Amino acid sequence: MAWELTSDVEKFASAAGEFLRSDSVRNTIFLTAADNLRSRGPHAYGPTDPVLGWWTTPDGVVAGALLQTPPHPVMFSEMPAEAVPAAVRVLADRPILGVNMLAEDVDAFVTGLAAGGQLPKQDGMRTRLYRLGALTPPDPAPPGAARFATAADRDLLIEWLDAFFEYIGGPQVEAGDAADDHLAHSGITLWTVDGVPVSMAVRSRPHAGMVRILHVWTPPALRGHGYAGAVTTAATAAALNDGATEVVLNADLANPTSNALYQRLGYQPVEDRAEVWFPAFAASVNVGSSEPSMGKDVPTTGIRKKPVSAPVPVRAPGLKSTGLHSGVVGDHIGDTKHHGGNDQAVYAYAREDYAWWSAELGRDLPPGIFGENLTTSGLDLVGAVIGEKWEFGSGLVLQVTFGRIPCVTFQNRMGEPRWVKRFARANRTGAYLRVVTPGSLIPGDRISVVDRPAHGLTVAESFEIYMHDPARLARLLVAPELPPELLAEVSERVAGSE
Repeated sequence: MAWELTSDVEKFASAAGEFLRSDSVRNTIFLTAADNLRSRGPHAYGPTDPVLGWWTTPDGVVAGALLQTPPHPVMFSEMPAEAVPAAVRVLADRPILGVNMLAEDVDAFVTGLAAGGQLPKQDGMRTRLYRLGALTPPDPAPPGAARFATAADRDLLIEWLDAFFEYIGGPQVEAGDAADDHLAHSGITLWTVDGVPVSMAVRSRPHAGMVRILHVWTPPALRGHGYAGAVTTAATAAALNDGATEVVLNADLANPTSNALYQRLGYQPVEDRAEVWFPAFAASVNVGSSEPSMGKDVPTTGIRKKPVSAPVPVRAPGLKSTGLHSGVVGDHIGDTKHHGGNDQAVYAYAREDYAWWSAELGRDLPPGIFGENLTTSGLDLVGAVIGEKWEFGSGLVLQVTFGRIPCVTFQNRMGEPRWVKRFARANRTGAYLRVVTPGSLIPGDRISVVDRPAHGLTVAESFEIYMHDPARLARLLVAPELPPELLAEVSERVAGSE
């Protein structure tokens, strides 16, 4: 019995497709997401590769599936009880931002995750899946008429989609992209009164005879007139006219009005799901004191970082060679030619990457052994975008600048042969950070990504290009948030190659 993970949607479909199609209603989101990944590419939902998985029983039968399209939570299908703790283990080296699973399974998963050290959690939305029985239009119907949205409605659709996504919470979706995608297949139905749109329902493309009603939105000032029921009926009828044999939708269980409405329209309950979010937090704050260097180039080093329990002030240290060196008060940096300064004020490494290295090296790795000041939990440092900003509960704001280039001192610290090459090849570099707003690093403090540049250049991609792919160096120039010295070097190398 085991989980197998992949980012290849075709491999996932080949292995788990039959299982998912055996109950296409309950697995509608899996089927729809896989279809989107096929048609729009692996980064349809964001710059980070998706995680797709299936659970196989001892006799080789697939009996469960999981799906993560960051920044969305990991979604689990129905699965055997023994698959739940196994899922905790197999995802240990990945940042789990949240989970969406059957309500009866969620407590076991959270308990297993807490045993592994990830404690903070925030209960999210609880939803009920409905499937259409016999469509029953509202009687009496409200005044007005339905029509499909067109490109002329795009600005209004973006406004309403933004409002809907803000209302439901969770990861924000680019409303313009969503509007364009659904306009392309006439997937947005509007209810209009005297020609003016008053409500909206969005439906998915058909997949294996199934259509999902994705979003239903009526602006607050226009509610109470029956428009939501009318537009949902019209969108459902459009799905049936397109040949759908199943029409499904999800409703927030905290909204009794919408749940009652959908049942009056002929939708029948299927299952309840629960979301739980795991906010990113500072798993450990680590400070290094001065000690004799393990190399010959500099007399001292501060690479042996040790966890502290008290808050540690953080401020911009100034220039690399002449400033305060580390942004973390009390932290020592010996090699001030290559480390420290404003663009390397703080070094962060993810606990999820620690788990990966522990399995790779076959030994436990205590916080701080990578020389990081901040050990994070719940943040995807591999997929972090250059220039994204992290806000801490203390008010501290840090900005991602680049990944860590390993050195001989780091190799001596790890005691692993060929460590420099091995670390670089794995491309789990952690992230250097500059200080935007001074504050304190506090163990256990929550971390929020408050700004992410649109260029999408990640730590992993930028490191791979800089270290191994000179033909793509020009790609780095899209990110002005990279360290100025590095940008100047890259600009010179790009100019020299033209």
